[in-house]
This record gives sequence, structure tokens and C-alpha cells, in this order.
Amino acid sequence: MAYFNPEHYIPTDAFLRSYERALMDLSDRDLAVWLMHRAGTGQCEIARRMETSQPTVQRILARITLYLRTRIHRDLHGEAPAHTFGLVMRRFGSGR
Repeated sequence: MAYFNPEHYIPTDAFLRSYERALMDLSDRDLAVWLMHRAGTGQCEIARRMETSQPTVQRILARITLYLRTRIHRDLHGEAPAHTFGLVMRRFGSGR
């Protein structure tokens, strides 16, 4: 699966509003991690600054990416992407 970057959408007004609302719904910690990541800060450096581990930063970024993908798609198209449920199960609970 290709890496999803929500900023690769054509930046329409609707997309930008949805992206902004989605970011504002993140916790302070998650928003800080996301903004450092988008600014080009590496996961190890983010972990050092946030006083956590690199695997934790990796999991946070995966969760935020899935959240943004789902939220923006739902806002723009009225429903979550069909494949989202499978991604959630694989990453957060199937045990496989």
C-alpha cells in the first residue's frame, strides 16, 4: 500500500476546511507530533522532544494518518473509505 499523505489531495477550499477541522480535533500531543513530522523532523528526534520512544511516535503517526484519511474522505464524500475498516483491524486489533 502506498503511503498516504492527506496533503496530496488537490487543496480545494473544502479539503482545507476539512483538514483544518481534523487537525483541531487532535489532542495537543498528537498535533505536536504531526506538525513536527510535517516540518520534516525525524521520528527519533520527535521521540526525544516528546520524551517517548520512536515506536510510540511511529504508532501515533500511523493513527493520525488513518484518522485524517477517514475524516477528510468522509467530509468530502459523505462516507468513510471502504478499505478503512480493514486497515483498522490490521493495525489495531486483528492479532494477525
